[in-house]
Amino acid sequence: GRSRALKNENEILDMIRERYPHWVVQRFTGSLSVMDSVRLFSVADIVIAPHGAANLFSMFMKRDGAYLEVHWGKKMPGEGNDWNPCHVSIASSTGSKVFMHFDRQADATSGLHLPVHVATFLMDKMDEHVKNLQPLWDGVLKELS
Repeated sequence: GRSRALKNENEILDMIRERYPHWVVQRFTGSLSVMDSVRLFSVADIVIAPHGAANLFSMFMKRDGAYLEVHWGKKMPGEGNDWNPCHVSIASSTGSKVFMHFDRQADATSGLHLPVHVATFLMDKMDEHVKNLQPLWDGVLKELS
C-alpha cells in the first residue's frame, strides 16, 4: 500500500503551534482506543491529516470545524480515480469546512508533503471559518492522560 505519512509533519506541527500558541496541538498516532479517538476528533477545531482510514473519525467532528486532507496526486496502477473523496464527504456532512491538498510528487512509496506556504494559505482560509470557535481540549486531554 501507499505510505500514509506526512513527510514534513514536524514542520507543520511547529507552524500550527506558533500560529496558535494558546491551542493544544495534538498529534493523532492511531494508537488510541476507538472511544478516545472519537473524543479527540469530536473536540478538534481543525484536523490536518494524510488520507487514510483513521480519517473515518472525521464523522465525529463538531459543526463548523475545518478538515484538511492531504492526498496523492498520482494514480497507482489499477486505481480508477486520482483521489478518493470518501473522507471529504464524511467530514463535510458534519458541517465542517473541507479543504484538500494534492501532492503531485508523491507516489506509492514516498510519504506525502504539505508545503508550509500551502498550509499557511489553507490555515488562513480555515481561520475565516473557525475564528469564533473556542478550544474544548482541556477536559478531553485530561481524560486521555
